Amino acid sequence: MNLRVMKNGIWATIQGEGKLIGTPSVFLRVAGCNLRCTWCDTPHSLPDYDPAKGFLPVITNKAENLTVREVADRIEILTNYSLDHVVITGGEPTLHIPELKALGELLGRDVHVTVESNCTLPPLGLAWHTDLASLSPKVFHWRGKHKSIVHAYKAWARSTDVQLKIVVASLEDIRVAAQMISELSYHVEPVWAGLQIESSWLRNGWLEKEHRPALFEFLASHNIRLMAQMHPILKVA
Repeated sequence: MNLRVMKNGIWATIQGEGKLIGTPSVFLRVAGCNLRCTWCDTPHSLPDYDPAKGFLPVITNKAENLTVREVADRIEILTNYSLDHVVITGGEPTLHIPELKALGELLGRDVHVTVESNCTLPPLGLAWHTDLASLSPKVFHWRGKHKSIVHAYKAWARSTDVQLKIVVASLEDIRVAAQMISELSYHVEPVWAGLQIESSWLRNGWLEKEHRPALFEFLASHNIRLMAQMHPILKVA
């Protein structure tokens, strides 16, 4: 059984987001995604998958097919260096459920596994091999695919801990994200929930002093956390 992985897509770094921010971890980046977010920080992971056709038969030169055993062996080499957290990211991991379930069997329960997903597809058993589902439903997708996100969220939450991490790039995004967190939390309370500022919004100076009072008041009134990604700040992968 082969898993389509980005080249150099297994590496040791720190978790840069969410509840476990700052935790030394082994990352596994799978290829292909069913969304096309304009702010995607890994656009090189997209071409292997066409949302209308599925995985393309020809692998791009930025991805490779590895057997699940090869992936497990590479992860185990890194976890031997006192790293006991594995983060599966993408791309979109739920496009690889059979392969990742097999990988979970090989890794066993000695490591903590986080799966980062856009929450558009249910886990179909993958959650049983996951210690934390880091779910990042998109504001633009919520407007049109509200029911599918709720369905996927509830399916994850039935089997594992979930955290919500929603990317925002405007005040309107923040308002919608607050609604998302409120409605999803009604079904199952996440272990952590917060908003992640899209990097171009920071570069455009939106968080200069004149905007901060309104933003902070909104966050406080909704009891929502705000964060930036640690990786760009520390300039690490």
